[in-house]
Amino acid sequence: MKTVIPTKGALQAVLTEAALGKRVAIAFPGAQSAKIGLDALIDPALDLDPSRISRVPGKRLINFQNGGSIRVLAANSCECRGAVADILYVHDSTTDEQMEVLTPIVATSTEPIVHFE
Repeated sequence: MKTVIPTKGALQAVLTEAALGKRVAIAFPGAQSAKIGLDALIDPALDLDPSRISRVPGKRLINFQNGGSIRVLAANSCECRGAVADILYVHDSTTDEQMEVLTPIVATSTEPIVHFE
């Protein structure tokens, strides 16, 4: 699977939503891309004073004091099982099969699924 590097604009949008107290998930087409995405989010997230950062595969997570959070996922059934979010950012190269796995994450949310490059 091709490794995807998240754009600064996408990362900033994710951070902004989490800073507003939303539960945000950002999904990448593969595990390596998810790791790169989390690494790119950590430094800017430190400016927002996170309460917890987890780098464990399948539990890549940044929590904030205001209840907001960022969950970084590889678009597969193992990492997405049980995930819940108010808003989901999905890379444009995500396949239809992967979208079937991701869609239940926001099934009860009124927020859209946002695609990014």
